[in-house]
Amino acid sequence: MKEFARHTANPKPDLLRKVLRELQECPCVLVVLNHPFWSAEGVDPGAHRANMVRFLEEHRQVIHALEINGLRPRSENRAVMELASAFDLPLISGGDRHGCEPNATLNVTAAGTFDEFVEEVRQDRISKIVLMPQYFEPLKLRLFAETWHILGEAPGEFGRKLWTSRVFYITQEGIERPASFLWGKEGPAFVKQIHWAMGLIANPWFRPAMRMAMLTSWEEGL
Repeated sequence: MKEFARHTANPKPDLLRKVLRELQECPCVLVVLNHPFWSAEGVDPGAHRANMVRFLEEHRQVIHALEINGLRPRSENRAVMELASAFDLPLISGGDRHGCEPNATLNVTAAGTFDEFVEEVRQDRISKIVLMPQYFEPLKLRLFAETWHILGEAPGEFGRKLWTSRVFYITQEGIERPASFLWGKEGPAFVKQIHWAMGLIANPWFRPAMRMAMLTSWEEGL
């Protein structure tokens, strides 16, 4: 991880090739390219795609699978499927799960250990993915529900019951502080109002109506 951090701070192609080759030499390691088409850094989509394709062309032999992400748009996942076909790579499940919703995409396997699962994907090139029911819910609705859970109370979070103790920011002096240091344990009133409104959207009684309102097209539903 130190080598990865060093490369991130000062990108060097030779260092990246070295790290990826070392990972390839470990039979118990699975290298997955997560959500290939999501430009999380806000890079122009065209430039992002071009760089991502160049990356795969150069490092194809040390990338073991591409991710189908349970919290990305369906159209994006279809593009990932086409990319995997073009580079002859298996697909594997993933989800970026940050709230209480279980993963919407799961891998099923007969492997008894993680090492055996890695061998299935790397050597046998077998990857069986199951799409859970929430995968077909509107993405906007699921994200509202996730945000509602994140801003809610979590009694089992090791003394971090309130969201203000689970969200952090960095001060101008470079010190990491919880949001409670800035806003107090309860947080600002407007966040409470937002949380209350999101609770209505996530409520099981209203969810069917919200599902119909948000699922306006095949592309918008996940």
